[in-house]
Amino acid sequence: MDYFLFRSAAKALASVLPGVKVRQVFQTKPLGVVLELVGGVLYFALDPCRAGIYWFKETAVPKERYHFARYLETMLKGAVLGKVFQVPGERILRLELTKRDLVGRREAYTLVAEIMGRHSNLILLNAEGKILEAAKRIYRDMSRVREVLPGRSYTPPPPHNRVDPFALNREAFLELLTRDTAPIKSLARYALFPPYALKEMEYRLGDGTDGPALLLRCWEIWCSMVEQMEECKGYLYRRDGRPEGVYPLPLKHLGEGEEGPLLPLLEVLVRDRWKREVLEGHRSRLLKVVRKELKKVGKILAILEQEEGEARAAKRFKKWGDILLIYISRIPPGAEEIEVEDPYQTGEKVKVPIPRGITPSQAAQGYFRCYSKLKRKIQALATRKKELEAKREHLKELEWLLESARSLGELKAIREELVAEGLIKRDKKEVETEGPKVLPYRIFRSSRGSTILVGRHPRGNEEVTFKRSDRRDLWFHVRSYPGAHVILRNPRPDPQDIQEAAALAACFSKANQSPAVEVDYTQRRHVRKIPKAAPGLVTYNHFSTIRVVPHIPSGVKEDG
Repeated sequence: MDYFLFRSAAKALASVLPGVKVRQVFQTKPLGVVLELVGGVLYFALDPCRAGIYWFKETAVPKERYHFARYLETMLKGAVLGKVFQVPGERILRLELTKRDLVGRREAYTLVAEIMGRHSNLILLNAEGKILEAAKRIYRDMSRVREVLPGRSYTPPPPHNRVDPFALNREAFLELLTRDTAPIKSLARYALFPPYALKEMEYRLGDGTDGPALLLRCWEIWCSMVEQMEECKGYLYRRDGRPEGVYPLPLKHLGEGEEGPLLPLLEVLVRDRWKREVLEGHRSRLLKVVRKELKKVGKILAILEQEEGEARAAKRFKKWGDILLIYISRIPPGAEEIEVEDPYQTGEKVKVPIPRGITPSQAAQGYFRCYSKLKRKIQALATRKKELEAKREHLKELEWLLESARSLGELKAIREELVAEGLIKRDKKEVETEGPKVLPYRIFRSSRGSTILVGRHPRGNEEVTFKRSDRRDLWFHVRSYPGAHVILRNPRPDPQDIQEAAALAACFSKANQSPAVEVDYTQRRHVRKIPKAAPGLVTYNHFSTIRVVPHIPSGVKEDG
C-alpha cells in the first residue's frame, strides 16, 4: 500500500471507525491481524507482499489465535474506537481506544499500525505511551535504531528523506520541481510520489510544454490530483477481467476504471488476491507431487534402458553355446577358453570362455539358460517400459492441467485423481469442508446449436468419451500434445460445427499458444481405451485431421 493510497484509506477509515466496538481479535497467515468489530472487520496485513489496512463487511481469511491475538483480545475486547488519524508524511495509522475495567475505571490504549513493507508492525501502547505488546518484537541485535519490546517507550520509526507533497504550498512545490534535471525526476527522487502517480503526471503533461510554463502546469495537475484524492473515492482497474489494482485517483494513462467508494473497492481487490493466492498455493503443492513422481518415473526408465542394453547381449550367450556344441569334439579336457572359426561369420575367429570345473557340454547348457533368462527379462523390461512411458505421458498431462487450471474446483478434481492413484493421501478436514462439486467437463453450444463436451481432466476425458457420448458422435483431440477430449454430439455435423469443436480441442490443450494446431477427429466408436492404462489414455483410428487456430469461437457459448 503506497503513501497516496494509505492516506486516502486512512481518511476513509477515520470516518467509519469512531464509535465502533471491538468484539474479537484473530491472526492470519501470512502475518496479519484481524479486529472483528461491530459492523465490520479491520484487517492489518503485515506481510511484506501485501502490507496495508483494509475494511471488510465480513472476513474470509483463515482465522487463528496466537499469542499476540489472544493478548490483544484480552486488552481490547469491548473497547470503543475513538480518534483515528495518520501520522503526517508517514504510513503510520494511530487508533485510540477506550474501555471500562471491572470497577468502571476508564482505560485508554493506542494501536499503532506501521505499514512499511517488510518492516510493517502493529503495536499496542498504554496511556503513557509504553509498549504493551507488538506483532513483531524487535530486539537490539535486530535493529540499532530502536527496540520494540514490552515495557519500552514507543519510538517512531526513523524519518525518511522524502518530502510529503501534500504539505507543500505553491512556492515549495515549484522549488521541489527544480532540484533535478526534469520535474518528474525531481518528484521521483525527492518526494513521496508512487510510480503510477508519476506516470499519470507525465501523461497529463503531454508534449510541447517547457521552461517555467512546464513547472506551472505540473502545479496545476498536482492540485487537480489532490482534489480528486480528497474525495476518498477509489478507481479499480482490471486486466483480463480480474482486478489488477485500486488507486485513489483516476489514471487516464490506464484508461477507464471502475469508480466507487475506496474501502469496498479495496475489499474487492484483496479478496481476489486471496483467492489467487489460495489457488496458487494449491497448484504449487500438487505440482510438487506430480513433478516429484515424474522425476521418479524418469529415473526408473533410465535404469530400465540401461538394463535393456545389458540384456540385449543375450544373443551372445546363445552363440557361445552353439559354438561349444559344434566344436565339442575338438575341445581338450580342462580347457578354459577356445578360439575357433566363427560359424556365423566366414573368416572370423571367435573366443568362447569355459568356466573352470565344468565340461564344455555343461558350459553350453549354462549359456543357453542365460540366453533364455535374458530373453524373458527383455520381454518383461519392454512391458514395464511401456507401462512407465504411458504413466509419464499421463503425469505430463496432469502437470499441464495443473498449470492451466483456473479454479479451485478444477484443482480439487485433479487432486482426486492423485488420491485415486495413491500419490497423495486424502485430507479428512478437506472432505468436511468441500464446496459445491464441479462437473468433470465443460458444456458448450456451437453457433448452430450442437452440444460440445470438453473434458476438464483425465477422468473427465474418460467420462465424456465413454459415458456421455454416442458411438456415432465425433471425438476430437489435438495431435501430439496433452489436451482435453472433445465430443461433438451430432452424428451429422456440418463443417462449421467440426471447425468449432476442433478449435475448442486446440484451445484446451498444451498447444493453446501455438499459431495453428493439427486436431484429429473420428467417430467415437473408433476410440479405444488402453487396457490397464491411466484414465484418459486411448488409441484411435479411421481419423481425419484439421488444422485450426486455438481459440473459443465467437459464436460458441459455454453453458453454466
